[in-house]
Amino acid sequence: MNILNTVLLFLLMVVVTISFPLKAHAYIDPGTGSMLLQAVLAAVVGIAMAVKLFWRKIKFFFMKLLGKPIPQESSDPPLLKNK
Repeated sequence: MNILNTVLLFLLMVVVTISFPLKAHAYIDPGTGSMLLQAVLAAVVGIAMAVKLFWRKIKFFFMKLLGKPIPQESSDPPLLKNK
């Protein structure tokens, strides 16, 4: 074995030893739980807003992917169309 292989093997052994401790001296208090809940809720709301903002593009992407015709849009906004 050359020096490089020996050093890499040593570093691998150190990483494995540090990665799997026998005892974890840790405590998760209620504040940490509420912080995790806030992070999960923020992620859900963020994903929902991204889908809402890009819904038309997502819809047209899947319509094109499935081979369905994409409807043509008029230049007038829907609320200002003359009847």
